[in-house]
Amino acid sequence: MMLAILPKGFKTEMIFSVGTEARLFLCAVVIGALFGVGYELLRTFRRAVRHSDIAVFIEDFLFVVVCAFWYFIFVHASAWGQIRMFIFIGMVLGMALEQFVLGDVVAQSAAVILRSVFGTAGKIIVFPFKSIVKIAKNSGSKFVQSAKVFKKIKKPPENA
Repeated sequence: MMLAILPKGFKTEMIFSVGTEARLFLCAVVIGALFGVGYELLRTFRRAVRHSDIAVFIEDFLFVVVCAFWYFIFVHASAWGQIRMFIFIGMVLGMALEQFVLGDVVAQSAAVILRSVFGTAGKIIVFPFKSIVKIAKNSGSKFVQSAKVFKKIKKPPENA
């Protein structure tokens, strides 16, 4: 009993050799690990900079679109556009391995880098404001000293 009618000239032999499939699988694992590193960086950025729920949704959506596009390009270039389950499983496995092996290292390294970048940028941005506040304090103390003159003026009665 035949389950499917195959087009004329269609061959049911393997398209890829086992060695080619193994190489594609390992490449997919590496790409999955890169996806994992990218998401770790995104999560660390979210911890450093506050985000609204809408911003988190948009970032996640764009991340998924970029990963899907990268998956599409990889499959198109390496497997003639044929969706292969072993490639998808390799990418998921790569993401899981990255999470268990490199997750904390990537998150901590990214946090240190973000703190140093935002710390340096923050100091550059805050410097002019600190100067203005210092000038205002000095001027303010002179203003407070001159305001003692106004304390000598009697307040008008409340009933007037």
